[in-house]
Amino acid sequence: MEAKNEIWKPIKDYEGLYEVSNFGRVRSVGRWIEIPHPRNPNYVFRYFHKGQLISQHIHNNGYMHVILYKERERKGHTNLVHRLVAMAFIPGYQKGMDVNHKDCNRVNNNVDNLEWMSRRDNLMYAGAMDRIHKNQRVKVKQLTLSGELVKIWPSIHRAHLELGIDSKSITGCCRGYYGNKTAGGYRWQFADD
Repeated sequence: MEAKNEIWKPIKDYEGLYEVSNFGRVRSVGRWIEIPHPRNPNYVFRYFHKGQLISQHIHNNGYMHVILYKERERKGHTNLVHRLVAMAFIPGYQKGMDVNHKDCNRVNNNVDNLEWMSRRDNLMYAGAMDRIHKNQRVKVKQLTLSGELVKIWPSIHRAHLELGIDSKSITGCCRGYYGNKTAGGYRWQFADD
């Protein structure tokens, strides 16, 4: 099902076969396919391939990838989703450039979260974000408003990524900054090791 404001563009080198969206989804394109009969060259099998979303998987490097096939090829090609989105929607690509995830979340491939960077700048950005989130790597308790334990998170950053609650709000709640008592409808405390 297509989401509101979702835009689809053809994938370079796979035009007419696959498209990528600004939300980081990939789909095959509906099309007629003809396959010659193996023993009778005068006969051709013809069928309609209905377009559908392509399953994405997490690569061992943490990035989302899809396997795409060209016409009449049996072996697929692995493509990183963030690169497909950037190539289709973000101008300014130059050879050798990396795609940076602004929020450092490698599975968030929305076009608004991506930007082109040199390899050096990308590594520096990742290091800076790592230092920013270092203090957010302490375990935290997520509690209901009445104080019942919901979950112990390995880090504030992990709770932020999975729940969408602002990490600064969680930190402020844990430290009692600005009189914050709740964040995202929960109470938060640093967990004792």
